[in-house]
Amino acid sequence: MKRRQRYRRLALTVLVLALLARGSPAHAQDAQIDTFFIQDWLDACQQSGYRAQSSDEKLVAMALEGSFLGLDMTDAMNLQVLAAVHPLLLAVPSGTISHVAAQAGVEEGIAFHAYHVSLSQTFRAEAALMPASDERVADMRALLAPFLTPENTEADLLRGLLAPGMTSQVAQALSLPEEFTAFIMLDETWWDGYWQDDAGYYASSQGG
Repeated sequence: MKRRQRYRRLALTVLVLALLARGSPAHAQDAQIDTFFIQDWLDACQQSGYRAQSSDEKLVAMALEGSFLGLDMTDAMNLQVLAAVHPLLLAVPSGTISHVAAQAGVEEGIAFHAYHVSLSQTFRAEAALMPASDERVADMRALLAPFLTPENTEADLLRGLLAPGMTSQVAQALSLPEEFTAFIMLDETWWDGYWQDDAGYYASSQGG
């Protein structure tokens, strides 16, 4: 267990340094996702004095700082860094996201929004670099792919054709949180600042 924790700390340090070396997301290409939450996060941290403690908390903090967004997704190094982040980000418990939000004094919905939009980019990178393990995974990746980029007209068409339970099937096949697949596949404007709507899409998908 201690060895795993040391590995996670080392991996996180290397990834942070790599992201910093790539430059600030604010000046990178393809910055289409609204990063409104960065200023909210910085203001909250300044008032609360919050500092991330565990490696999982640091990943959530990086998501809220926009560290995984606005990077050029055609750049091979960016893809490698984001793909390496993906399993680490996936392993963050939802309780940790809630904890970070509470400790820093930022709204929980904002924290989950930042986490989900970050996960959309790390998954894109992993899918671009890692071959699908089988035909079902390949099919589900192909289904999810149009939803991962903002303002994709193909996604708009597919969204109206989704069968009940499809977000759950995609999540299970690709080892993703169902909250994430519902966020991406059901919310028509997941990339913008209207994060208050995101919880509603997930809740409605569960009740339907």
